[in-house]
Formats: sequence, structure tokens, C-alpha cells
Amino acid sequence: MIIKKLNGLFHKHSRWLFGGFTIVIIVSFLGFLTPGQFGCDFSDPESHEFGVAFGKPVTYRDLREMGRNVQIINHVMSGVSNREIDVQNLFGPYCLLQAAERMGIVASDKEVAEMLRQMPTLQKDGKFSMELYNEMLAGYQKAGISAEEFNNAIRMMVMLNKLDREIAAGVVVTPGEVESFYRRLYGKYRIKGALFNADTFKDKVPRDARKMQEFFEKNRSEYVIQAKLSALVVAFPYAGFKAEAAKAATAAELEKFYKANTALFDDKDGKTQEYAKVAGEVKKKFIEARSRDLATRRAYDFASAAYEAVGEAENKVEVFRELARKGKLDIIETGRFDIDATVVGKINSPVLIRQLGAALNAGNPVTNAVPGDDAAYVGFTLEQIAARPAMLNEVAKQLNDDYVAAESLKLAREAAKAELDRIKALKPAERAKAFAALKNCKVEEFEASVSQMPPAGFEYAMQAAVRLHPGELTPVVDTPNGAAIAELLERIPADMKEFEAKKALYTGIFRQRKEQMARLAFEEELGSQCYLLEQQQPQQ
Repeated sequence: MIIKKLNGLFHKHSRWLFGGFTIVIIVSFLGFLTPGQFGCDFSDPESHEFGVAFGKPVTYRDLREMGRNVQIINHVMSGVSNREIDVQNLFGPYCLLQAAERMGIVASDKEVAEMLRQMPTLQKDGKFSMELYNEMLAGYQKAGISAEEFNNAIRMMVMLNKLDREIAAGVVVTPGEVESFYRRLYGKYRIKGALFNADTFKDKVPRDARKMQEFFEKNRSEYVIQAKLSALVVAFPYAGFKAEAAKAATAAELEKFYKANTALFDDKDGKTQEYAKVAGEVKKKFIEARSRDLATRRAYDFASAAYEAVGEAENKVEVFRELARKGKLDIIETGRFDIDATVVGKINSPVLIRQLGAALNAGNPVTNAVPGDDAAYVGFTLEQIAARPAMLNEVAKQLNDDYVAAESLKLAREAAKAELDRIKALKPAERAKAFAALKNCKVEEFEASVSQMPPAGFEYAMQAAVRLHPGELTPVVDTPNGAAIAELLERIPADMKEFEAKKALYTGIFRQRKEQMARLAFEEELGSQCYLLEQQQPQQ
């Protein structure tokens, strides 16, 4: 068995040094290919397809296994596992693991053992503790996770680390590149600029009803009455399960909880406090966690029963209400709310609201059980009203604000162009006086570089100015809030004595930058072969 082989490796390599192996938590790609909204969690059917990786469908079952592995890794590394890992955050790591396997990357038992020996939660007196390892393993086995599954989660981590190192291994850094990087980083530019802010011109915008109507017609697609939902929600407050959770707070359970979550009890210096000193806090956090678990389990049971009962019922609403009555559960009636809301009344659960929006399209108005901050929720979508184009009178205030903002932006840019044309006609020696006399704008002279940002608002002017020769003027540079013009006064070379003294440091910094660029290139290539199915649907 794998566990026996790993135990043997632990004993055989007892002199391995802590920290000799680079640990990367799911490397740097956890956010890769993550969509903005994706209303699914771990109660979806296992065969549901979320996306495609290298031509093969990726199902909920695949991502559930990835989620379990991520939770194990987090727990082994920090003593805490995230109970609410969204499926949307797992697609990227899953694709990376598939890429590693396709590249022939494997992790031996020896490498898995080496990684485990470095985990902080498995250290005692600065050394790996087989006792702590076996205790953790026993805890997972009680939860239905085998020793092989536990070790395979660590194996996944090793493989992703090796993938990361293989990507970085192809990076080559030359001395000339490092020197050019340093010159770009610390070479400075002295610039004089003028910033024309649209807010300055708002009072100069004439209120013209005809032009406002034309603006509305031109931008009609921007004015929409948002889709709305109404729903029934059953809440399972965690506070209602505290008494039951307190009964489970035995000495043995509290000590086990403390050992599994040591990071929760660190002092201000990051050192884990002894159990005796934090016994009260351990009990408090145990009861909080157990209350949450009990409430969430009850919510899952109710959601499962409601989903089955409602599915075939003719009067679905009454069936849902009756189930709640039988369970002596209170029903919250939300009334109508915007489909993109994040909070409805006292319900602060964007995940629940997303699921309510998707429930009717899925064929069953009952949502999954969704854990929140203070309660777990199960929802029932009563009604969904589609979005529609707005009439002018419905958005009159917003329209007025948008029209004034657009016109003032136009005036700011026109003023910048007029002043630039005037300054261009002057001799270089006369420009300083002309800049100082400018009105309806902010004028500043400043030094800036890649490592030294310009004054707020002058970022776009700086980007244009650094491409010039001293004495040249930029064209009008549009900014989000108006426009800017600038003159490059002087280029100030970087201090190369500093470079020679710290060449090794800057070589390392530049290498890290190139390695990150290599990762981004790898992600881009991966994105052409791995995608979410929802991303392929046309926009409504």
C-alpha cells in the first residue's frame, strides 16, 4: 500500500532539512480562467459538464475531486481548510494538472514524502512528527478519505510545483537584459504637464432637451430596467444549533479540533499558543464551527427533500411551503429584487442570489443549500421578470448625469487641444510662462520613473512624455476624467554605481519578472485548449 511505502520513506530520509523543497500553493495560477459569475457549488449533479480541457469534458465530479485536494493541501499547510471553495476557482488548477500529466510530469512517493515532511502542521519541535502525520491521516480516514487519496492530494501539489519549475527553467537572462532593465527602472524623466479634468467643465455644459434626447437614442442600449426575481428562502441560523454543538464539545473533540486548526490560535508573533492558554477560545471556535456544520447539514437535507418533492409536483410553491411547515422552519418572502443584487433584506449571500436566478432555467425552482455568514439558506424562485429597455422618463436623472459627464469630458479635451495648439506655436523659451498661465487645468512639474509614480492624474501624460526627446510636446492625451498635455524637459540617467553594487539582486528581480511572463504565456496557450462551456454561449 502507498501509505506503507511513504512511512518507509519518512524513516529512511530522517535527515532531510526542513525547507529544502520549494512549496508553491497551487503555484501562481489559482485565478486562471476564472469567470466573473458562475452560480454553481458542490451540490450540482456529478455529470454536469462545466468546461472542456484538451478536448475532453470537465464535469462536476472532476472539480469536486480537485476541490477536495485543494482543501487537504490548505489544511496540511496551514491547519485551516476553506469550507466554501467555489467550483469557478477550481477549473484553472484542474487544467494545469491535466497539462502537467500531458507533459509527462509525475511525482514519486519519495517527493510526496519530502513535501509532507516540510508541512508546518506536521512539525513538532522543529522536526517532522510521524505521530502528528498519523493523527491527521486517521482524522481524514474517519471522514471517508483514504490514505491514498490524502497522499494523492500532496502528489498533485508536487506535480504543480514541478510544472511551475519547468516553465521557469526555460527562462534565460543575459547581463545586457539586466542592465537595460535597471536603466528603464531607475532612469528618471523631468516633465511639465497640464491636467484638464472634466469636472471643471460641468458648469459650462448647456442643458439642451433635444440633444439629451439624441444622446438617449444613441445610447439606448445602456439604459435597461434590470431583470428581477422574487423568491422564498428558508434560513438555518447557526445560532440555533449552538446548544447541540456545545454537547459535542468534549475534551477529546476540543483537543482534536485544536490540533487540526492550530493556525487559529497563533499569538501576535505568529506562534501557536499552548492548548491550556487558549482552551476557552478553542471551545468557542469549536462550537461556532460545529454549529455551522450542523446547520449546513440540515439545510442540505432540506434542499434534497425539497428538490425531489417539488420536481414532480403540480403546485410546487405549496409543496415547498408544506415541507417548511413540517420542519417548523420560517420562510422569508423576499419580494422583488434586482437579479444582480448581492444583498436582499438581511440575506447577504451573492451565491444564493445567483442560484435563484439560475434555478428556473435549470427546471427546478429549488436551489442548493448555501452556507452564508450567519446562516445556511435554501431558496425557491417564485418569479423571474426579464430585463427590458428603459423609457426616458424612467432613467431621467441617470440620463442627465451621463449627458453632462459626456459633454464635460468633450469640453475638457477640446480645451486641452486648443491650449496645446497655442503652446506649440511658441518658442521653447516661452513655454514655461505659457504653462504657468494656463486656466481651467492643473499644472505641475515633476520627476518620475518606472519605480517612481508621477502625481495622481498625470500617469497618462508621463507614458506619452517618456517616448519624446527633451523639449518635445506630447499630443493631447485622453484620460478617463478628461485630457492632459505635457513637455519632456529632461532625461536623467540611472545611477550605474548602484547597479554594479547590487547586480545580483537586480538579476534575480529581472529573472522573476521573465519567469512570470513565461507563466502568463503558458496560461495563454492553455486558454486556447481549456475553456468553460458557459463562455461559449452568446450574450443575451
